[in-house]
Amino acid sequence: MNRYIIKTTDKNDLTLYTIERNPDIQVIWVHGITSDLDTMQAGALELGRAGWNAAHFFPVLRGYEGKDSLIHTPNRNRLIEDLAEVMRYTKGKRLILAGHSMGCGTILRLIEQHGWPASVIHLVLLAPFLHPTLPVYQNGNDESDDGMYRLYMKRAAAAGILDRTGLNLLRRMPVIDIPSRLEPFNPYSEVIKKSITYEYMMGRFIEKPAALKQLPWEKISVLIGSDDEIIAAKELKLYLQKEAGVLIRTAPAENHNSLLTSSYVTEVFQHAGSFKL
Repeated sequence: MNRYIIKTTDKNDLTLYTIERNPDIQVIWVHGITSDLDTMQAGALELGRAGWNAAHFFPVLRGYEGKDSLIHTPNRNRLIEDLAEVMRYTKGKRLILAGHSMGCGTILRLIEQHGWPASVIHLVLLAPFLHPTLPVYQNGNDESDDGMYRLYMKRAAAAGILDRTGLNLLRRMPVIDIPSRLEPFNPYSEVIKKSITYEYMMGRFIEKPAALKQLPWEKISVLIGSDDEIIAAKELKLYLQKEAGVLIRTAPAENHNSLLTSSYVTEVFQHAGSFKL
């Protein structure tokens, strides 16, 4: 595992971890609501053990490193601009973008806002969290607090109403509290509480759910675990089939995180790697 610091377009530092095994194909992994990268790393290593080798890149999204308690950006598209910077850094000619959970929404936002990148051959969406308004979640839109994560649904709803009217008065308001590791790959790392603002959170999703219909789904693979405790697998499957005509795969007995190291993911990447530009 190598660690690099790259400069973003606005001169901020972005940490990038890499496993470089095959220069012919590259995978950029985009993490979910936390920056816990050890399970993603385990998934990449499992792919190698199965005989599917690639150069893997694991960016830590801005705001997740350090001890600042607030994760915020005033520019909703800053995160996808950072992702585009990671793509330029890899100099990849055959790239696969792989998202887990909220990372899937971030990747699709990049496609929605900037079109299909010339160097990308396929997208892999694992346990996809695409937009908070979709009717595909286990607990619906309930306010929640399990001691580690806290969702302030009323705040998010209020900020959303103002946002749709063109007012940005509540965009800096925290709407989610999360546990955040100081060392993303270390499960024994010190963990601190961070709060994600409305503007940052919305920058991790597609802007308009209706845009899902316009995506080139023939170049996108979607996999969900049947026992996912966050995304309701059956509801997601029905929703994407109805709204976009998409057929997705279900991994039996896998949950939100165990999915990443399952044999089903290996099959998906083998399929993705067969695509040409």
